[in-house]
Amino acid sequence: MKKFAIILICFFSLFCLSGCDSNQVEISKDFIMLSLQQNNDGSTKQSLFFSVNSEYLRENSKNIQEELNFKQNLIKNVDNLRNEFLFSFALIYMNNPQEEYKINQGVLLSQVGYDSQSDCVGFEITFTSREAWQFYHPSSSKGEDKPNSNIFYQKVESEGIFPFATKVQNADLTLGEKYKQCYLSSAQNLSFEIEYNPQFIYNYSTTYNKYHSNADLQFKGNDKKYHHVWVENDLNDCKNIQIYLYIINKGWWILFGLTLPLIVMSICIIYHKRKRRKDQYDVL
Repeated sequence: MKKFAIILICFFSLFCLSGCDSNQVEISKDFIMLSLQQNNDGSTKQSLFFSVNSEYLRENSKNIQEELNFKQNLIKNVDNLRNEFLFSFALIYMNNPQEEYKINQGVLLSQVGYDSQSDCVGFEITFTSREAWQFYHPSSSKGEDKPNSNIFYQKVESEGIFPFATKVQNADLTLGEKYKQCYLSSAQNLSFEIEYNPQFIYNYSTTYNKYHSNADLQFKGNDKKYHHVWVENDLNDCKNIQIYLYIINKGWWILFGLTLPLIVMSICIIYHKRKRRKDQYDVL
């Protein structure tokens, strides 16, 4: 948690620099962030964090105990979300048990906690290999890529719905609305009410610098990873996520690079030969 808190602080400090960009992104004090981080060793880290906004709590609660109660309630509610992830992983594993992918080996879940440095409550899930990620997310490898190619390059594109806008199974609400209620219910039986309209942030990061996207913000972070960040205020009017890369067909470029000079040279030789013959006929 401490390590991720430092990354969170560095991450949001970059938004302060975005004012010089024409596409300025402003982050409010109330946000829910879902992150997906791909690492060089093949592992994938998924995390869910809620900003607490302790300043607002301090100003509106009647005493410090209420502020502490709210944070404890939020930790408990987020822990319920963590348990839902754990339960879904257990069902997947029981359906197809494989020793290398079992919980606490193929997938690791941190405990839910509050970090004062980042003022966030959340947890992390680590999939120890690419195979472990695919084992627990079988749908992620089925037909999401849209290849678009010609002889010189291939564009591979993946498109999907904004994560917070997905519908919760067996419920008439989105994932973002469910998470929002998780925060609001933490203030039940306390003396103050919360006006809570969080921003929903999806942060995808990778060590591979060839990826492009339609993200609201792209940057290289202090963690040496390339971040693609989508920020939405209204889940009823949010865009799909698009990530794509170009794969260069080097063979065709090499062939083109070799044949083009030969073609040009041949044309020049033919032209000069014809011109010389014409000059000779003119003299005669």
